[in-house]
Amino acid sequence: MLNKIFLILFAVAILFMAVLSYLTVAQLNSIGFPPPQIVEYFRSYESLHWLSVWISSLFLLILANVILWTNRSSWALWITLLFFAAFIMVNTWWLTETLGSYQKSHNLETGGILSKNGIFGAIFCIVGGIGIFFNQYIVLRMRDKMFDKPSETVEEKSEIVEKQEEEQTGETTTEEPTIEESKAE
Repeated sequence: MLNKIFLILFAVAILFMAVLSYLTVAQLNSIGFPPPQIVEYFRSYESLHWLSVWISSLFLLILANVILWTNRSSWALWITLLFFAAFIMVNTWWLTETLGSYQKSHNLETGGILSKNGIFGAIFCIVGGIGIFFNQYIVLRMRDKMFDKPSETVEEKSEIVEKQEEEQTGETTTEEPTIEESKAE
């Protein structure tokens, strides 16, 4: 049931972000407004785009963590990362480039950060991937501790320690008959 809810919310988030991306670019094709006002409207839609990416990614991440906790399935986390990365790249590469070319064609001042915005988007995606990896690790460790599932490494270490103790004391758990005992029989 949670998987279906996640997929529905994921589809709604993609549809919403696609429409918002289209509306942002459509602002540059507006007629009837002076170019500085069009740029101002574009920037307001672009900031709404940023806010929507972060909020929808946060909701998807929360639901993905619930799925990870209940099913031990991490596919929803990685789908959320793909959603985040795709729309961050849309914003930082496509929308910013479109605004820059519009400003150049209408002889408006371009911001100095526009040329580096794509690099910041790529860094956001890399940091998001690292965050998802550690999020998955932490949630799975917390789930294992909550439900008292001992980790395999602890069991292996306890077996090794028991064998070392037996070797040091010279005692074995299974006693083999000595040669004298077998002759007496």
